Amino acid sequence: MSLRRSGERQRASVTSQSSAKLRRRGSKDDKINRLVGNYIQPTVAIAAWSGAALKDVCRDLGLTSSGGTDELVERLVQHFARNADLQPKTEPPPPPPPEERVLSLERFTLLFSTLRGSDLSDVLSGFGSKRSTGGKDKLLEIIRETRFKEETLLLELDLKQLEWVLDRLRLKSNGTKADRVMRLIEYFAKTPIEQLSTEGSPTSD
Repeated sequence: MSLRRSGERQRASVTSQSSAKLRRRGSKDDKINRLVGNYIQPTVAIAAWSGAALKDVCRDLGLTSSGGTDELVERLVQHFARNADLQPKTEPPPPPPPEERVLSLERFTLLFSTLRGSDLSDVLSGFGSKRSTGGKDKLLEIIRETRFKEETLLLELDLKQLEWVLDRLRLKSNGTKADRVMRLIEYFAKTPIEQLSTEGSPTSD
């Protein structure tokens, strides 16, 4: 008989005896205390679990759940040996506070309504938004819900895109990118709402 087969039989025998000796009912803490109280080797105790149970525990602990029974058992034993299960979980940092906007919600919406759908998509893509495609109304809604102010959003556009919207509004289109952005914001901050509302919005592209 090979040593490996002998070891497997011995482990199966110990596991069977241990499992028969211990009651399987009770809470998780009860089961753990029962195992500890009877001095069962972790490898022996864990090896008594089904393959499905081993994979479930691995997934719950954030471990890889692939591999055979021996691999899963070893992975769990090493995890507990490092006291990894006792390490406090780190909470994700809170999201940054929203930036303070210059414009009211109505004026903010009117400003970004003058942009084309492709421009709005570029703005959202610049911030790694999961949603940067779709109809213009949907893109406007997503932009309104971001935490960014007008200047931060508009700076994601290139010079030609800013020039296009400034020309459309009959505003000066020269200067640096920052100059063009501030010119747009100032226009939508000071121009009467009635006039802004009659500007209309361009097509989706």
